[in-house]
Parts: sequence; structure tokens; C-alpha cells
Amino acid sequence: MHADNFNPLAKIFYRPIDAALRWCELVQYEAEIVKADWYCPKRLGSLFPQWPCLQANLERLYDAMRNGELPYGHFGVSVPMGTPLESVSLTVRHADLRLWMQRHSPDQRPEFLFDSDDDTHANIKPAAYLSLQTERDALLQECTKLQRQMSERKAVALEQRPLSERSEHIQ
Repeated sequence: MHADNFNPLAKIFYRPIDAALRWCELVQYEAEIVKADWYCPKRLGSLFPQWPCLQANLERLYDAMRNGELPYGHFGVSVPMGTPLESVSLTVRHADLRLWMQRHSPDQRPEFLFDSDDDTHANIKPAAYLSLQTERDALLQECTKLQRQMSERKAVALEQRPLSERSEHIQ
């Protein structure tokens, strides 16, 4: 990032609440939201009913981490998926969050993750992305099917070889 392209909302890593409030464009209420999250995280939805996106996006982030879609870490240092962490130290790297957002919410480009000058994916329509993703998934299934068939054919060919060729030579 160039000095003239500094994004004051961006961080190297985020706690889930930091990412969710930035995603909802609630940075001006950051201190209030973070304080509430610290003392009673399970009550965020009832404390801030005027911002339903906050709880929804926070749940999306936790769900993505639980299901292996979004890598997470301990105070910004990545850990293997499935590693249990205290919620206080749980973080997501900027690069991982950005990549997850591109894959799972291509229609959303929150300012804290995507520079306004960043046109890398700006011209891709969500419908086109979803179409390409569907095509890719179908091709992966076809590839898996063909690999399975090839393995089965190799097994059949091995069974059809004479016993003397299949057994190991004992010396």
C-alpha cells in the first residue's frame, strides 16, 4: 500500500467484533460496541437492535471460522484450524478476511478491506462469479469421478494379472 493510499480503517488483523463493526460501517460507535462485546458478548443483538447487521455479520464470521472457511489466529498469529482459543485472543488476518469476503460475499466490498482504487474484482458481477463457481464445482466433481474410475480400472487390471506378477518375491 502506497503512503498516499493509506486506509485508516484497515488493520493487520482484527478481532471478530472489530471486523463485524467495520463491515457494518459502525466505526464511529467502535468504543461503545467493543466495550459491550467485552462485558456481555452474547447480548450484542439486544443491546444494539438498531444494527442487526452487527450480530448477523459477527455470526457469519464465527460460522466461517468454525467450519474451516476462514483461517484464524491468536493475536494475529495464524494457528491450525480447529485450535481452541479464548475469544479474547481470537483474531483474523486482514488478507485472510479479504480473501474469504471475495469468495463468500463477492457482492460486498467493505471499505476497510477493499481500497476504492482496487479494481481487481470490481468488474466481476456477483451472478457471473456464482456461475463460474458453479461451473468450477461441477468440474471438480467430474474430476473426482474420473479419478475414482481410473483407480477402479487400475485395481481391476492388477487383479487380472497373473498371480506370479502380483506377488512379492521372497528371498
